[in-house]
Amino acid sequence: MRKQSGVVTVVLKNALRSDRTLMVEPWTTEYTLQSGQRYEVRAEGDLSLPLEIELTDEGVTLCSFDSEGALVTVFFDGVEVAPRNAST
Repeated sequence: MRKQSGVVTVVLKNALRSDRTLMVEPWTTEYTLQSGQRYEVRAEGDLSLPLEIELTDEGVTLCSFDSEGALVTVFFDGVEVAPRNAST
């Protein structure tokens, strides 16, 4: 199968009354999606591979493209959001 690199944008909105966790795999990065908040998630990689979104009681898990050079970036109001478990 031929590799087709590209970008997919997904908007996630938390319409619940409580905060939820957004987990991005395979990097195990976590973000807090507050009640009423909307994140724009941009996933870059091999479009021939699946991008999977799983909803759980705790939040959302996004499994990105399993390809070399794959990248997921999370934005809030056009500004990149740092993961809550990022090392400083």
